[in-house]
Amino acid sequence: MDDNRGPEFLAIFGTGTAIATVLVSLRLWVRSRIVRKVGLDDWIIAASMIIALGALGCLATSVHYGLGRHTAFLTPEQSKTALKLMWVSFCIIPCAEATAKISGSLMLIRITTSAKWKWFFYTLIVLIIFMTIIKVFAILFSCRPIGRLWDASLEGHCDVAERTIVIYIQGVMAALYDVTLATSPIFLLWNVQISRYTKVLLCGLLGLCFFTSAAGIVRTTYTSESSQTEDVTYVVMKFLIWKTVELPLSIIVGCLPTLRPLFNQARLNRERAPRKQDDTYILTDQQSGDRIRKTTTISIKTLDPASGDPSFTSNIWNFDGRVV
Repeated sequence: MDDNRGPEFLAIFGTGTAIATVLVSLRLWVRSRIVRKVGLDDWIIAASMIIALGALGCLATSVHYGLGRHTAFLTPEQSKTALKLMWVSFCIIPCAEATAKISGSLMLIRITTSAKWKWFFYTLIVLIIFMTIIKVFAILFSCRPIGRLWDASLEGHCDVAERTIVIYIQGVMAALYDVTLATSPIFLLWNVQISRYTKVLLCGLLGLCFFTSAAGIVRTTYTSESSQTEDVTYVVMKFLIWKTVELPLSIIVGCLPTLRPLFNQARLNRERAPRKQDDTYILTDQQSGDRIRKTTTISIKTLDPASGDPSFTSNIWNFDGRVV
């Protein structure tokens, strides 16, 4: 049966990438317009987003040529093109994941004042760069010639076991990296002079890295299955779906803590919005002795200080003759 998991995969990856793109755009807007200071971590997460979009383009084209379908139902040319683009994306995605993790580390470096913590995160950055380079080279040079990755008819040799071992090691280290980023804010913010609510919020948002770590672990378990089959274009989808869940999630988790100024600004705007306060007094009509309701409506309008207009207060007196 000619099953096709390509559209399902693109729906998952496309949705995650769209959400990540919106959040990265909001992050850059907040940092440039509200905080008025765009840092290196912001530019690097933007670079990660651009790389992720490149990976999405490669994989979408690969799905067009048959990725997600059984190899038996594809022509040799379709299979070669789909696999070639898939392997290209396998070299692109680790770069996007690494830059997202580096951005998270730089953000923590920015908020800490401890030299020891700064060096700790710099060490992690060097380590993740090193492992990413090793992984990309392991993928590219696991087959000699390289074209044998997508064309099994070429003469040569592929060291699948070595490639699988490197992917396993890199997957475990990436998961540990995410766990480190998730737990380190607890120690970093313990003695920082900010409200307890803010500490809990930041730790909770960065704690979402645990979900990224879990996705990476699940993805790694499918590595061996994808490497030991001739029906690569179909079987690899399990591995790819979890891999493309992990990538947008890494970017999303990295952006959420930086959006707090946006929510603070929205709260202030609500407080500055026009308000009405109604006071009702019970009076007695001197002629008839009946009590009447006198309603005082006080309208208070506070304009945005940025507009330069002063705030003002107006009073409106309303009477009605109903007996109360």
